[in-house]
Amino acid sequence: MMKLFRKEDGQTLVFTALLMCCLMGFMALSIDVGVLFRAQRKIQTAADAGAIAGTIEYYYHGSGNVISVAKAAAASNVCPASDSACITTAKNQVTVNLPPVNGWHTGPSYVEVIMNRPNPTIFMGTFSGLFPGGGASGISPMNVAARAVGGIVAGASCVYLLNQTDPGALTIKGNADVTSPNCSWTVDSSSPQAFCITGQNSGAQFNVPAVILPGGQSTSGNCNKLYGGVTTGGSQFQDPLGNSFSFPDPTNTNICNPAAGGNVVTAATVTNSTTLNPKSVNVGGFNTASTNYNVVCFKAAGGIPTTLSGVTLGSNSDTSKNTLYLFEQGLVLSGTNTIYGTVDLSGGAFCQGTYNTSNGKCNFTSAGGGPSITINSPASVAGGTQYAYNGMAFIVNPANNVASCDSSYHGINVTSNGDPNSCIQIQFGSNSGQLDGMIYAPYSALYIQDSGGTGIGVTNLIVNSTFINGELNITANYNYQHADSPLNFPELVE
Repeated sequence: MMKLFRKEDGQTLVFTALLMCCLMGFMALSIDVGVLFRAQRKIQTAADAGAIAGTIEYYYHGSGNVISVAKAAAASNVCPASDSACITTAKNQVTVNLPPVNGWHTGPSYVEVIMNRPNPTIFMGTFSGLFPGGGASGISPMNVAARAVGGIVAGASCVYLLNQTDPGALTIKGNADVTSPNCSWTVDSSSPQAFCITGQNSGAQFNVPAVILPGGQSTSGNCNKLYGGVTTGGSQFQDPLGNSFSFPDPTNTNICNPAAGGNVVTAATVTNSTTLNPKSVNVGGFNTASTNYNVVCFKAAGGIPTTLSGVTLGSNSDTSKNTLYLFEQGLVLSGTNTIYGTVDLSGGAFCQGTYNTSNGKCNFTSAGGGPSITINSPASVAGGTQYAYNGMAFIVNPANNVASCDSSYHGINVTSNGDPNSCIQIQFGSNSGQLDGMIYAPYSALYIQDSGGTGIGVTNLIVNSTFINGELNITANYNYQHADSPLNFPELVE
């Protein structure tokens, strides 16, 4: 008997049988954990999709449908489109927080999506059935969760100069004082003198965090000073707002023809007593295929620009600011003026001074005593209505695509029949006033002359080029002040 107990035959089989249970357990664990990780990746993709979809919905249409849109987007990533029961269940497994209640981004322009979905552990359930009291039903499905946050990210640049070839696309002259502390400038010109600080013994001040351009800056020719915050060698870019707007055509009889119901102000000088009858127009604008907004056309007799003389146009209500003031032959300022809405200079230019009828040019007033303008552009409140020209203070129709004039040109200069000169420009002189809105003039030069007083305000500039011989103070990047800025974009942030 003792001899039988000392026999070692078959012990490997016994150990193998015992270890097989362990091996099967580890195999079941590894397979199920792998399946859970795969499920988590799938659910993370669904949460990401929900956060992006919810953010895009918020950006374009406000907060009203964000939750339903985010849930639908998340559910569509885990269920077949034809499985309505699965989609309904999946939507119930999604929580949407607007704004987020966790993480680093808890502002009003962020959307948090959390998805918590049970996932069966088949192999562990089967393995547990090998033991007394075990069984697949004894292993509960494990919940797999994922979280994502989408947000509206502000564009870092507040100045885009779109001229792709010319030297001096960004020109700073004399004792110019440029301050833009909260945003970078992007210059598209590939010229080695794209950025030029000129003038003998130039005392020009240029305080901008960074200038990004594919070309360069130089001290040759008229340029005699270098700026240290320039990054060169980048690639050229496109108009960041290209194809974002549908512009009204002044020749459209439904807009600017009184006989067809349009309103045209023919007075050479507009005062607060001038009667305005805005015409409601339905046209595609920023972020929308069809938007109603109001238009008032200005066209003085004799082909001269219209002068605003100490007037207030509109009011600070959302619906009032949704008005486009279309100056068919240009705009001249006199006194202190306030506009709630968007100024369309597609038919002329902007003169902050007096108009010289003898030569068709603008006579600028001396520093500190000139007329001023304050423009409050249409901007939706958080979760509010988007407007056709959301964020726009000044616009010039890209259809006016004749190259801008050079820095020696200062004037409106319309032809005898009232058509605008081929050189269209926007120019600020003394007491430039304040903008809460953007300047969009992709084929126009922006001239800053004389002292700008307290600065240009909260704005972004998208123009062909700029020539500055005065004060320009961009007090704040419009993108940071307004989440619905056309230069902001939805992005996954967590």
